[in-house]
Amino acid sequence: MKDIRHSNALFYGFIESESESESESLAAVIEVVIDKQILHIDSLTVDPDYFRKGIAKKLLNYALNEFNLSEAMVETAVLNSPAISLYKKYGFIEFKRWTPSHGIEKLAMAVENITQ
Repeated sequence: MKDIRHSNALFYGFIESESESESESLAAVIEVVIDKQILHIDSLTVDPDYFRKGIAKKLLNYALNEFNLSEAMVETAVLNSPAISLYKKYGFIEFKRWTPSHGIEKLAMAVENITQ
């Protein structure tokens, strides 16, 4: 928790409950850093219990529209096809591929001229 408080990143969560009587659960979190009108998506994580409910789309939409941005960038694993598909729906285009020392091939994507 201390690391989050001292981070330059912004964290937004999505709370879900099945009914009014149930307790709420943190279903997903997006972590972003904004630098000179560029949104860097550092992570977007959805609890597996909440997959396929459009929650990642809602958080991404929020992050892209909440700020005055000129560009957004993200990195993900090449094998993470659900994430890649989601980003492509928002106009993200791949611009780089590499394999870090841990061996999982990654790609970087960006979208420019974000309109609100």
